[in-house]
Amino acid sequence: MLDLGSVTHSVVETRAGGETDDYNVTLWRIVGSSETQTFSRPMRECSGIELFQEGTYRMQVASSAQCPGAGFDTPWYVGRTEEFSVINGRTTTLGNIECTQGNVKITIGYGESLLNILDTDNVVVTCKIGANSIDFPYGESRAGYLSVGNGGGQVAMDVTFNGVVDTAPIESTETIMVAPGQWQRLRFVLEGDNSFRIVTMQSGAGQIGDGAEWYF
Repeated sequence: MLDLGSVTHSVVETRAGGETDDYNVTLWRIVGSSETQTFSRPMRECSGIELFQEGTYRMQVASSAQCPGAGFDTPWYVGRTEEFSVINGRTTTLGNIECTQGNVKITIGYGESLLNILDTDNVVVTCKIGANSIDFPYGESRAGYLSVGNGGGQVAMDVTFNGVVDTAPIESTETIMVAPGQWQRLRFVLEGDNSFRIVTMQSGAGQIGDGAEWYF
């Protein structure tokens, strides 16, 4: 018998939606270097899990079975256990499993001075990680979210500005490093008479950085 214990969620500057009873539980059995998925089901169906094979397992609890590749207002919360053993005739209790944001939150803003010379009808910012991308036309106030894959560490995110600044068409890309759980506040600000830059403010990482200058 496998006892899940409890599941909680913890996020940075936002609130997890839905109840954890709606979360999905996925279990893998580990044999040597290979893993076999044993089941994937809603947590409400997991009050007591009967396992008929002794062995080593690991578990994931998440707000959905798969992280959405890209979307607006789609935070994904996930918690994973270390490997644990199941022995016939004994109950294995996993205790508390904490779920945290597993994708990257992105919002876009503009400095007032840049807005004075920006053609807001012709501006799109695109953020891309791997094969997943999301577009932010000017005026989009929702938060976008991108999957960072299964590695759990930092990955590269391409930020492409496509628009018209002071009558000059600009399409330019900068790459920044992001990680699960971060809220990337990307703000485009006027730097001088003929340049602007991205200022990144990362919640969840405690860092503030300046991007390279883009000229017009």
